[in-house]
Amino acid sequence: MAGAARQVLVTVEEIVPVGALRHDGRQSILTRNQVSAIALAPGGAYPASCLPFYVTDYQALAGAFAVKEIPLSDSLSMPSEGVPERVQDAAKVRAETVLAMPGLVHGEKQACIDEIIAARIAAELDNASFASAGAVSPLANVAYRLAKATHAPDMIIATMSCGHLDIAPSPMILSLIESLDCETAVAHAGGDDTYSTYYQAGAVTHEIVGAAQVDRRGRVNTIALRKRDGSAIRLPGQGGMADVANMHRDYLLYVPRHSVQSLVETVEIASSARGLLTQAEREPMGYRTGAALLFTDLCVFRLDRESRQLVVVETMPGVTRRQIQDATGFAVIFDADCREVPLPSNETLDILRNRIDPLGLRRLEFVSAKARGALIAEILAADRIMVERCIAAQAAGG
Repeated sequence: MAGAARQVLVTVEEIVPVGALRHDGRQSILTRNQVSAIALAPGGAYPASCLPFYVTDYQALAGAFAVKEIPLSDSLSMPSEGVPERVQDAAKVRAETVLAMPGLVHGEKQACIDEIIAARIAAELDNASFASAGAVSPLANVAYRLAKATHAPDMIIATMSCGHLDIAPSPMILSLIESLDCETAVAHAGGDDTYSTYYQAGAVTHEIVGAAQVDRRGRVNTIALRKRDGSAIRLPGQGGMADVANMHRDYLLYVPRHSVQSLVETVEIASSARGLLTQAEREPMGYRTGAALLFTDLCVFRLDRESRQLVVVETMPGVTRRQIQDATGFAVIFDADCREVPLPSNETLDILRNRIDPLGLRRLEFVSAKARGALIAEILAADRIMVERCIAAQAAGG
């Protein structure tokens, strides 16, 4: 974007002496002939993050969006006393401190559906996998980190659109996840570089993406849905999936809540699709051929290469074929070898709950819009407690 813009205006936390940046190699550089003007703005990114100075203040963000009477620009402004110390201190917490913290005690005994799906997706990954994690896909992040923490320690996970390359499977503590990924990444890169080097070259094997609506041919709609009164419900958008749906070796989708509204005969708007399925179609384009799967809370579909339609290959524990058909907006085809998804082991559940996702961020994708506010409040409260514990442990450790 800097190369395409007529003017580039930069706000910075610090202006440092010439030569200082030379000693910090983990960054992207804009040369001085690309920059039109620089403004010194300490705390300018708050309440979002600017590492290594401060992490995102999720409590402040939640408060700002909850207040309707005050303009958002005013709600998001920095406090008069500056960036709060707690988000500055959180930016100093190191990965080794977090990994040494005791896990939270969870009361659940049996595996929940979100845990079953996370473990099942993780089973698709191995030591040769290169997985790209979107910033707004908690379930995918959990699955990747769970695989790397268990059976696939040598797989590569890239977060922040591959900006953090080959991260460690650190705990998904909301306020710390970005700084932990930044610290543990083997390499850092910019978006343009990673797109051409990894995405277009077909190096990424997996990018698991949530979908609002999927039809029987695996076409996805994340643009808009039509309500009964004819008005439209705007969705987040396809975020580049129209391109990468064919670039990655494996095409993995998930629909957290399987219903006749989410699994339909034909999507209202096709925002992305796996158009190249067979080896004969993919090899001439330079793409590897892999799995094309859709995970829901009722079953696992495979996008069949011959019929080019979704076929149920696995059912979730305790779910009947009748339940799946009744919740699907098209005639369901069941594979001859259709089987039940295995429950995750106690060891896997322990790692998932205590090491990978202690706050239960994965649950955000499985609740209704009405229930999401209360769950976010619960997660933010637990996040604050965990961050305070980590800050104290960091200070005690020197």
